[in-house]
Amino acid sequence: MQQRRYVARTSFALLPGAAGGRTQINVMQNAKPDLLIVGELSEWETAEYIRDARYLDGRAALIVLGHALSEEPGSEWMMNFLKPQLQGITIMHIPAKNPLQFA
Repeated sequence: MQQRRYVARTSFALLPGAAGGRTQINVMQNAKPDLLIVGELSEWETAEYIRDARYLDGRAALIVLGHALSEEPGSEWMMNFLKPQLQGITIMHIPAKNPLQFA
């Protein structure tokens, strides 16, 4: 019979874009979130840290969104922020969409 695990509380850390492996690992060590969501990572740093953490206590989880996709909401927010401040200048947000889809 498979053992079921229940989580009473889950915490996560969100680091969009390319925060860097050292920053991502520092967040995992200091904040100790159950889940780390990143834009991109260095496979030889963050991914290996998560692998080791899962081996040691089984708590760490990782979601990699992709750099462009993780910064999309911030880019759209910046457009809306700048429009009223720079009236007379055309300000647009051009969605990056999925950079790995070519059709």
